[in-house]
Amino acid sequence: MLADGSVAPDGTPIDETFVPPTMFWQWLDQFCEDAPLGAIFASEIIWSHNTTNRSPAQVALGVTATRLRAGYIATDKADEQVASMRTLREDVAAVGLGSSFPFMFMYLYYEQYAIIVREALTNLALALVAVFIICLVVIANVQCAILVMLCVVLVDIDILGLMYVWGLSIDSVSIINLVLAIGLAVDYSAHIAHAFMTTPGTRQERADKAIEEMGTAVIHGAFSTFLAVLVLSTSQSYIFRSFFKQFFGICLFGSLHGLVLLPTLLSIMGPEYVGHVKADGKEPAGKAQPAKDQEMASVSTVPDVPPSPPTTAMTPPPSAPCSECGELPASSPVARGARVAPFTAWPPHVC
Repeated sequence: MLADGSVAPDGTPIDETFVPPTMFWQWLDQFCEDAPLGAIFASEIIWSHNTTNRSPAQVALGVTATRLRAGYIATDKADEQVASMRTLREDVAAVGLGSSFPFMFMYLYYEQYAIIVREALTNLALALVAVFIICLVVIANVQCAILVMLCVVLVDIDILGLMYVWGLSIDSVSIINLVLAIGLAVDYSAHIAHAFMTTPGTRQERADKAIEEMGTAVIHGAFSTFLAVLVLSTSQSYIFRSFFKQFFGICLFGSLHGLVLLPTLLSIMGPEYVGHVKADGKEPAGKAQPAKDQEMASVSTVPDVPPSPPTTAMTPPPSAPCSECGELPASSPVARGARVAPFTAWPPHVC
């Protein structure tokens, strides 16, 4: 319509025409129903009475929501995607169109990229705190628990490096696996640390004994976990392939840190052995005696055999009592209950 209220002829510049406010809803409804171009926008409008045939009174109530489509230039970089989402939101908010906001389906992923670093650090920190508390309760030594947590943190760092080499990006799938790695990697180190704390001796002896006792179990655990995820290596799914690649790193780096790095650290800076108190509470049990000392103590309990007097001829000991009195010789080692070497000579028996 022109400024004088007449109908604008075809070809009139748009800036010379206007829509009367009293006719806006009626003409919009007519445009959506009759014009071919309006049919394209009809699905983008939700009327207050969203029926097929609206009366003039229903049309006059207006609309409750509208949607305007626009083209979006695609980009493959996460930082550019996040920047485009945030700047468009700022531009729409600056216009002041009420509760209008920009949205598209890919914003679900853009939102993930915008908060993934903060959420990853938060969840990894919470998982580390929980695992540290559990290790502190089980191992009962702060220094040893810190060394275990150091190995766990290094395993996650190694997995991040493996992700870069293997072409994995930081997303929700990889972050979930990194959090899982904390609970899995601590298993390989905690068993070694616990065996170290319960073994007496020097640091090196205790580290050797811990590997001897728990090394096989750690290797079996890592190998069985690897076999469990090996079937995922041939999958075409991104989630399954990411799962396999990261769990491969967990098994490899977790076992290496638990069997190589941690025993080395314990042999250098591990805590001293602390004996346990006996059940009666009277005295603490000291360090266990070496095997050699235990063997020497057991030999000392055997009765001593006095040296036999020298004889000119070695005669075998009698195998029967005296034929006259029926008694064993008094000087016989058999009569004294002692063990002697064969062919030991002693004085003859006198009845």
